[in-house]
Amino acid sequence: MTGPNEPPSISFEAPLLVVNPGGTARTLVRLDDAETPEAQLRLAWDPVQSSLLPNTRVELGTSIDGRWVQVLTPAGLIGTNRVWIQAQDPEGLVRRAELVVVSLSNTMPSIAPIPNQDVSEGDILIVPLLVKDSEFPQLLRVTWSASQPRFAPSDKPIVETAERGRELVLTALRGQLGEARVSVEVTDAHGASVRTSFVVQILPANAPPEISGFKDVVMREDETLVIPEFNVADVDGPFESLTLSAAAADASLVAPHGFKFGGTGFFRSLKIEPLPDAHGTTPVTITVRDRSKSASATFLLTITPVNDPPNLGPVAAQSLMAGEPHPPIPLEVRDIDSDSSRLSFKATSSNPLVLDGARVRVEGTSGQFQLDLSLAARAVGSSKVTLRVEDEGGGFADSTFDVEVRPRPVVQPEIRWIQPATEQTLTESSSLVLSVESTTPNGPLRSVEFFHNGVLLANVDAPPFQTTVTRLAEGKHEFAARAIDAVTNSVRVPAPLVVVKPSALPHDTFELRKPLSGASAIDRAANRIASRQAGEPSHAGRPGGKSIWWTWTASVTGPVTLNTQGSDVDTLLAVYRGQSLGELQPVAANDDDDSGLAGSSSRVTFQARAGETFAIAVDAFGGELGNYVISLSSSEPPGPPLAIELSGRSIVLSWTGPEAELVLEYSDSLSGSPWIPVSQPSIASENGRLMKLALSGSNRFYRLRKVIPGSP
Repeated sequence: MTGPNEPPSISFEAPLLVVNPGGTARTLVRLDDAETPEAQLRLAWDPVQSSLLPNTRVELGTSIDGRWVQVLTPAGLIGTNRVWIQAQDPEGLVRRAELVVVSLSNTMPSIAPIPNQDVSEGDILIVPLLVKDSEFPQLLRVTWSASQPRFAPSDKPIVETAERGRELVLTALRGQLGEARVSVEVTDAHGASVRTSFVVQILPANAPPEISGFKDVVMREDETLVIPEFNVADVDGPFESLTLSAAAADASLVAPHGFKFGGTGFFRSLKIEPLPDAHGTTPVTITVRDRSKSASATFLLTITPVNDPPNLGPVAAQSLMAGEPHPPIPLEVRDIDSDSSRLSFKATSSNPLVLDGARVRVEGTSGQFQLDLSLAARAVGSSKVTLRVEDEGGGFADSTFDVEVRPRPVVQPEIRWIQPATEQTLTESSSLVLSVESTTPNGPLRSVEFFHNGVLLANVDAPPFQTTVTRLAEGKHEFAARAIDAVTNSVRVPAPLVVVKPSALPHDTFELRKPLSGASAIDRAANRIASRQAGEPSHAGRPGGKSIWWTWTASVTGPVTLNTQGSDVDTLLAVYRGQSLGELQPVAANDDDDSGLAGSSSRVTFQARAGETFAIAVDAFGGELGNYVISLSSSEPPGPPLAIELSGRSIVLSWTGPEAELVLEYSDSLSGSPWIPVSQPSIASENGRLMKLALSGSNRFYRLRKVIPGSP
């Protein structure tokens, strides 16, 4: 009795096909149907098109190896597609299987070169294989072949482990001595392959070597022990081919590099160097190896402890400030054999005046130590300190460090001015109270010195620190103060500037105008407290406000010139007639001199009669502060021409002009002698007047003076 018909089963030898773009790939199809022969099963395909890999072509066929599926991917594209292959039996039952197609540019796989190998007959040879593939390393396929049948057949010659990767495992046949070339080929998912080969030398069966001559050993901690002689032998190999190794079961006592072999041939030696401070008991195994066999011997190693001195870390050089506390210094102390609480410390100093050893203290336990330095009072200088730590067994360690104690920097007292706190302007004969506050970190203040224009004014030795200066004169006054404490003096701290001005200008007003005298004169004045008088005109028609007044009476008749050259401000110059502000009559005025002599100074010229009085005002344009300079010059107009002729024992004097306005005068000297009018009358001539005088027998000087009515 037969059961119900089951659909056929379908699978692929390679369910994942990796193809180069535009290439083909083929895999065998495995079919199975209990009711239907394979030849009667129909295959069909149903692609699931992918936007990454469209237009994948699929072909189905049969070869001597069985049914197959072949795919062709489009050129120039990479991506993935899935193709469903279905198997159908004569009754129409269908089953499908998925075939994944990956189109990807391929790089060649690689395999590292393998050195030639030796193996004894009957032994197993394990050869590491280093293979790589940048696309699908998990799909690499590794095969091997040998030029001679010298190895036993194996179902699984290629072994892969997570720890060691892929390995080729070969068993050398007995009786097959000689060489065989082994080839290893690596093929990737695209079908690209690479190959390497190496030679295996199969040697006669190997007898293991022999080792002897060991017994248990006892040694002291931190020492070196030499086992002077033990023996090795190998019946079928030279001594030179033997290798020795040693290992302690407890590697914390002796590391692998702590065993060093010596000797040659049959007689060998062993030097044992335990790790520092290690002690205890451990088995030690010594192994001798030939080309494929080994032999071992074991002995018991005992390392007895010794007292290790403590370890004291270095202490950095210390730079300290006199009179300042110093933070504790971390101290590295270690003793592997002793309890740190049982350690003792002692310090010595090369200069006890700076730092005595008794002032060096170590505090702390359990490895957390710190060093405290206590300086002597007012200690300054350097010392070399040696600190010693000692354990109960007498072991010790020293650490030497330098200590430098610097003098504490002197901090000067501070001064703050209370009065004057800002710049001040005072008038002449004023008094001023000078007052300061002062603080110092060096103890109480001893005194405060006050200075006036660099000269000591007062020394105040108790608060409040103040003094008074009286009858201040006009000018700038510079005050300063200096505090003195028990240690040092402060620098002189200047006070804000004090400026003293006159109480009032003597000629700031028209009524107090200052006289100028003589035919020429020059005067100076500062306008810093000058002002504009009520009812005062605007001089030269321009704004001012800093006017100063002068008065001048002409001694001769003639032109007069005034200018303000040398003033440091832009001046206004005006000349008036009149005895009060209300009746002033302008005579001349000027703002800027246009003579080319000066730009911002002023200049006027006017005619004056002898005995005439003028009021002169100088002002600053815009009220600018500064200093005035006023210059005056006047001259008598030239007199009439006087002609003198010698006629025998007489002289003839002649001149032009009306007799009533001209006076002929003589003098016996030009230096101080008076001028005396000639009493002899003149007579008329064709061109004016003349006078004939007899010679006097001595030098005589004559002049013709013009008389102006109303003048002396």
